[in-house]
Amino acid sequence: MPWTELTGADYFRLLPNPLFTFALHDEFVAVGEIRDDEARALDRLRAALERLPAAHRDTVTLLFRHLHRVAQRSSVNKMTPANLGVVFGPTLLRSSDPTAEFKGLDLRARVLELLIQRAPVLFPPDSAP
Repeated sequence: MPWTELTGADYFRLLPNPLFTFALHDEFVAVGEIRDDEARALDRLRAALERLPAAHRDTVTLLFRHLHRVAQRSSVNKMTPANLGVVFGPTLLRSSDPTAEFKGLDLRARVLELLIQRAPVLFPPDSAP
């Protein structure tokens, strides 16, 4: 399929190294295991985000600012942060092990939900890009 015919979801799904990179996959998933300490989860999330390659980090910033805006309209579109996390988790936070595709789906969704909910704090409007 030519790149010009791809949807945004196709583009992210077909990246050879996902947006949250194979190398950092376990660090991001570990954030999803932190349940009762949001400050600690956000600190771990910030540390992992800083380790992303610049192009990935810039894309994550723009995408999650947008997804936060989508979630703010969830009363109309039904796309809460949790729903968006479920939809985007398997695409953006893939494991390098194809047999682990369905393992940790809940953790990946939780990480994306946190990124969406806290996008204004993690990616403030005055920060690049």
